[in-house]
Amino acid sequence: MIKEHEEVMCDISRLLTDILKPYTRDVKFTVKYLSHEVDYNVLEVFILSGKLQDIDHRRLVKEIKKTDIVAHIYTLEKGSLYTILLKPLEEIRCFKINKLQKKITK
Repeated sequence: MIKEHEEVMCDISRLLTDILKPYTRDVKFTVKYLSHEVDYNVLEVFILSGKLQDIDHRRLVKEIKKTDIVAHIYTLEKGSLYTILLKPLEEIRCFKINKLQKKITK
């Protein structure tokens, strides 16, 4: 797992903790990193206890989409099961290099 993917995983865990705290004391969810081949990496987010309400579902998806590391979000079960496709390392590096070049040329 690369540093950027790990950071996204931690951010999602913190966000879910914030969202689920009002519902229950015991926040139960998993965020798993699944690496399939070299081409793509996936995060699986599973809410173990209950489901997210519509407003929280929209908040979660909106916040996840803000990051430059996420390629796609797939909702398998609304409010409880999500698959998040992460960009590969090469694409992340190109994005960071381009961003840096823009800063230098300004």
